[in-house]
Amino acid sequence: MTNNYNAHPLEIFDDALMGVFRSTIDGKFLYVNKAFSSILKYPSPQDLIDTIDNIGNQLYTKNHDRDKLVQQIRTEEKLINYEIQYYCRDGSIKTALLNMQIKRDTEGKELCLEGFISDITALKEKEARFKEKDEALQRLNAELEATLRQLSASQKKLRDNYNQLKEKEAALLESEARWVFALEGSGDGVWDWNIETNSFYRSKQYKAMRGFREDEIRDSYEDWINFVHPEDRQWVEAELNKYVNDQIPSYVVEYRIRHKNGNYIWIQERGKAILRSASGRAIRMVGTHRNVTQEKKYQEALLYQKRLFECLFNNSPDAIVHFDKNEIIVGANSQFLKLFDYSFEEIKGQNINNVIDFPENKNGHLTFAGLAEGDHQFQDTVRYDKNGNPIKVFVRGLPVLINNKIVGGYGVYTDVRAMKDAEEKIKEQQKILESHFKYSPDAVVRLDLNFEIQEINRKFTDLFGYTSEESIGRNIDDLIVSEKYKEECRMINNLVLENNQLEIDTKRRRKDGALVDVCIRGGPTIVDGKIIGLHGIYTDITERKVAEARVNFLSYHDNLTGLYNRAFFEEELKRLDTQRKYPLSIIIGDVNGLKLTNDVFGHLVGDKILTKTAEIMQQACRREEIVCRWGGDEFAILLPNTDKEATKEVCQRIYSLSQKSTDTPISISISLGYAVKTHTNQSMTDIIKEAEEQMYRNKLIESKSTRSHIINSLQQSLHEHSHETEEHTQRMKAMSIKLGEGLQLDNDKLNELSLLAILHDIGKIAISDTILQNPGRLSPDDWEKMKRHSEIGYRIAETSPELVHIAKYILFHHERWDGTGYPHGLKGDEIPLLSRIISVVDAYDVMTHARVYNKAISHQEALEEIKRCAGSQFDPLVANRFIEIFSDYEK
Repeated sequence: MTNNYNAHPLEIFDDALMGVFRSTIDGKFLYVNKAFSSILKYPSPQDLIDTIDNIGNQLYTKNHDRDKLVQQIRTEEKLINYEIQYYCRDGSIKTALLNMQIKRDTEGKELCLEGFISDITALKEKEARFKEKDEALQRLNAELEATLRQLSASQKKLRDNYNQLKEKEAALLESEARWVFALEGSGDGVWDWNIETNSFYRSKQYKAMRGFREDEIRDSYEDWINFVHPEDRQWVEAELNKYVNDQIPSYVVEYRIRHKNGNYIWIQERGKAILRSASGRAIRMVGTHRNVTQEKKYQEALLYQKRLFECLFNNSPDAIVHFDKNEIIVGANSQFLKLFDYSFEEIKGQNINNVIDFPENKNGHLTFAGLAEGDHQFQDTVRYDKNGNPIKVFVRGLPVLINNKIVGGYGVYTDVRAMKDAEEKIKEQQKILESHFKYSPDAVVRLDLNFEIQEINRKFTDLFGYTSEESIGRNIDDLIVSEKYKEECRMINNLVLENNQLEIDTKRRRKDGALVDVCIRGGPTIVDGKIIGLHGIYTDITERKVAEARVNFLSYHDNLTGLYNRAFFEEELKRLDTQRKYPLSIIIGDVNGLKLTNDVFGHLVGDKILTKTAEIMQQACRREEIVCRWGGDEFAILLPNTDKEATKEVCQRIYSLSQKSTDTPISISISLGYAVKTHTNQSMTDIIKEAEEQMYRNKLIESKSTRSHIINSLQQSLHEHSHETEEHTQRMKAMSIKLGEGLQLDNDKLNELSLLAILHDIGKIAISDTILQNPGRLSPDDWEKMKRHSEIGYRIAETSPELVHIAKYILFHHERWDGTGYPHGLKGDEIPLLSRIISVVDAYDVMTHARVYNKAISHQEALEEIKRCAGSQFDPLVANRFIEIFSDYEK
């Protein structure tokens, strides 16, 4: 197997703050980042790589043997926080913490060394200085405390013996001088505060520490407290007051104080009362003033590292558990608890393997002994949650090293269920992609860079007629591109080779020579950034082209009638409105009774009326005359070079053809109006308005005859497709008038009754023939449809002024006296009288005359049935009066 040092590129660490490197096993750098070369004082990473041929001989100091370190890594797998010294380019020595491991390939063969270093030279130096200063300070503090104890013990003698006091005072001054000298030599600042006089002594080092000369700080309390950071001032002053008033045993504080340059430095201040009053209040204090800014930064850096680790630990996407050398759990992150469904209290103090694995599965356990021997358990395995559910994980063990001694370990568990599922999905996706290629509804071809066919799918064969054997190895252009499209094809090929995706509608040649409309989508096939071939997808767009042609047709045509629409008409009007087309005539037509037709027969029959009207208008016009559907039930005709007389003739032809039309439920009736433009100074808008006004006048004049025509047409239609014969209506009329006279109706009511007798069932013209002619019992659904005829008849009557007064009688003529009729279930006198009369007369005539669904019965039997239904179906008064009048009636 070939070594692959770059399996995991490190360029992402170029700008990292710590030094990162990769080297060969025998000590030659392969990679270093900027921080690494900067630590060792080389101008650039490349300069360091080019300069160092042997890391052990050229970089390591004599205190370290690189071969032993490599051997140690082979034993322990990793080198963690190993303290090492390097030679820099200028010969100086840097101290660093080294972390390093061996990278291996999948077969375990060593590839290279990787690691990182952290420069701790300055830290080591500061530690040494800190240790020296701390030792000196401890000695000075001991001396100070001894001196202070001596001063305290001598106070009584000093009061009793002035001479002895003088001697002791001289000794004290000498001791203080030594103490001040020692402290100033240590680098700490010294202060002496006489609280009663508020006078201070501050050492030269005290002032220099804050950036001041000796004469730049006043010796007063205020000159100190006003420089303390505002956030620290209150609590520092409170601590000092507590100590001064003998409320706390010691005064040691750390706070920020302003430097001369305006920045703040951290100070550790210690103070001691060397003289107190009888009440215990401090009268005089001495102390030290130490700059701990760097220590604070070091502490903050350590705290940052600690919190960074805690953040990584607690927020790691992996489940992590910390165990001691006995494999007992001492810590676990939230992901671990979530993955295995435990609380920390449930697992703390438990053996890691007993918690998430079965005890008998010894071979798979993560053990301390294994970590100590270098077994880091990099393996796919299964662990179990609290409920015993198996979880697929990738386990890694990491030893915890302190002073090069393993004291515990970390177990890192990566939940690989999603990854395993993803692998399965990838396999499934591969099969899906293969299926998509094979069974794609589009023809797909895979090409090499010379446009030779490598593979085709089934649809390619279906679309172009070529099999795989006939296609593979052939140039795609030679196979399916006709001579007419060769130049277009060369342009497409150039675009694809320039790494362009394309989509184009064109034509390609089938095996039989026929051209087919296709949409070609394709481009280069790119794998790992490299074009390895080409692909083309051919979609048969024949239907789409037909649809587009249909859309184009509909943009200027009416979908229902096929005539030009208003948009086209207006465009043509602009084109023809020229002197050479004058006289230019316009005919506006409006179909009469369309709303009635739609209400009665439905919109499909209304559409048939409109379609037939369009045919009539086209038949009445010449080829050069433009007929359009102007709107809902309106039509318009544009007649260039046509005068008034010729236009009138066109109108007459339309009227004549309308009267002859017989293949619609009601005869076609149309009102027309026209106008002629003869001069350019006439407004076309005015011409159209004139034609419309004439049409509306004609419609008004013709309205009464039109309505009569429509009603007659409806009545005729009723006779043609139902049992309502003309003889039936005449019998109904005669009997209704006779019964009405017997009920002493006035002439107006008799006239209404006469008209109602003729048209009471007019609504049946909208009922299907299959229902009307059904000889058997109607189904519930058909019966519901049949009952609608009274409402339909009502709507028909409502549309005509001549019939509106009988509309409600038509609506209610099937209501029953007991309230069980339809459509509204009216009862008794709620039912109009004329409806009650027609109900009885209609029932008698139906019973005494045969229908397809019922045989006729005798006159007497019919009267007996009416008598039986009086008070339930019929008004008793009307029924009894009918029996009285027609008892001797002969059919």
